[in-house]
Amino acid sequence: MSGPPRLILASASPRRRELLAQLGLPFEVIVAGSRSTRIRHRSAGNGRTQRRAQGDWVAARYPEAIVVGADTTVFIDNTVLNKPADLADARAMLRQLAGRTHIVFTGVAVRCVREGLRIDEGVTSEVTFKAFD
Repeated sequence: MSGPPRLILASASPRRRELLAQLGLPFEVIVAGSRSTRIRHRSAGNGRTQRRAQGDWVAARYPEAIVVGADTTVFIDNTVLNKPADLADARAMLRQLAGRTHIVFTGVAVRCVREGLRIDEGVTSEVTFKAFD
């Protein structure tokens, strides 16, 4: 008799690791070997592209595993705010967001090739930052 299926998080995000660890399930992290092109402008597919690419890449290599890919994309002024390059970049992003509303796409893709499992869920939120000095 085989044990439970292998659970793989297809993300290097420390926050996603923390959330999955809170479930108390054993899992491992395998990050996709190829990164999707960075999204620069808002479109209907944004927010889904990265997590699907990560999940599909890992699931194709581990067809027996349950693979979870997740991504969050922030848009302001129809432009994506990618991860900051450094502290100065992070401060500039926060100044850009201060006192304004921005759009956040958050989603998850779950795959298990062997079982034919393919789930994509996401949510779009408007987030408003208070102005700060």
